[in-house]
Amino acid sequence: MYLDAAEHFVRAPQWTWYILFYFFFAGLAGGSYVLATLLRLVGGPGDEPAARLGFYISLPATLICPILLTADLGASWTRFWHMLVDVTPGDTGLNFKYWSPMSVGVWALLVFGFFVAVSALDTWLRDRGRPGGILGAFDMTTSEITEEAEYHNNVERLRDPSHNRAVPLSELVRTIRVAGLELDRVEAIDYDQDVEDWMARAAQSTDEAARARRLIAEAIGTRKFGAKKVWRDEDGKLWFSVRWAILVATKLA
Repeated sequence: MYLDAAEHFVRAPQWTWYILFYFFFAGLAGGSYVLATLLRLVGGPGDEPAARLGFYISLPATLICPILLTADLGASWTRFWHMLVDVTPGDTGLNFKYWSPMSVGVWALLVFGFFVAVSALDTWLRDRGRPGGILGAFDMTTSEITEEAEYHNNVERLRDPSHNRAVPLSELVRTIRVAGLELDRVEAIDYDQDVEDWMARAAQSTDEAARARRLIAEAIGTRKFGAKKVWRDEDGKLWFSVRWAILVATKLA
């Protein structure tokens, strides 16, 4: 009798296990984020590991929530955005209903998720800069001789106008050391590249493409294309060798 008197719904809510897990993960995300924020703001240096853990936990826990909400409604999780935007033909717009607990909750989840994502990203960037953090680099190299490197970079810019500059391996190593990192591994990988396939991976004008092919062809039998070997196969197709560098470094304490 007392339960009937306290019932505020037209009918009893038909909650499934999706909602039960939604409450669990929402509480986990909210609690972790609040505790992590307090530790970051008023805690000491010894509290930083716990704060980082809290921010990391809150992100996946928050991402799970919209999936569970839409699953409870019998819809695909990809339709979560329909709770935010009205897609009714002729009446499209933001879908916010201040009188609806579900609508308010969905928007609160979105805003909360933004702060969670920013905090997790900030924590990840801080971790990368901590002593003992590991940096990995994988980049194409060019010749140590300035003229050959310039020739290579000119061709690269014709192929891809957004290209800045390929650098020799020694410059990559020097840059990493200047940044206060200790190199643990330096390795070079060579492979053969089909020029036409390489050109197709970037956008260039017809004239730029023709000039790039001509410069590469003129480098056959020389080292001027960034010290790369250039040749034609038996079918007349143009190829060149590519050297990529793998560098792994550790930030010193």
